[in-house]
Amino acid sequence: MNSRMCNASRFFLICLILIAGIFLQSVKAQSTYSSENIFYMVDGEKSFQSFKENLEHITVVAPQTFYHEESGVIWGDLDNRVLKLAKQNDIRIVPLVLNAGFNQEEFHEFLQDETAQERAITQLVEIGNKFEVDGWQFDYENIHIDDRDAFTAYYRKTAQSLHK
Repeated sequence: MNSRMCNASRFFLICLILIAGIFLQSVKAQSTYSSENIFYMVDGEKSFQSFKENLEHITVVAPQTFYHEESGVIWGDLDNRVLKLAKQNDIRIVPLVLNAGFNQEEFHEFLQDETAQERAITQLVEIGNKFEVDGWQFDYENIHIDDRDAFTAYYRKTAQSLHK
């Protein structure tokens, strides 16, 4: 009986050591993980000041400052102060582009117009190069479910052009 208890104690101790080792590896892995911290900002002084005060916590800044019209025209701008601080602090710049007014009918018309789509894609590439952005976020809202295939096709064409 003593040898059985001794073997059981050894087995328990070995299991405890293995569990502790797995736990410590997990803790070590978690401590080396670094998160992405996206700062969504609007065009305004309060938003800029908040960005400026939190630079050390931000890895990506996402200004909501570009708008997409039915004709494919992309309009908006990036605050030079944001660009400068982002570059100085190794913060990636990934602005949002929104369908202006989230107008469902206008976005449907856009998705039916190849010329408007090409115009939008060209402008996204040009604006992206001008400001040296790291990517785009598309905040297209209120799209009708029947436009899903047309939207997917537009999104794919846009992605291909941006990746070039």
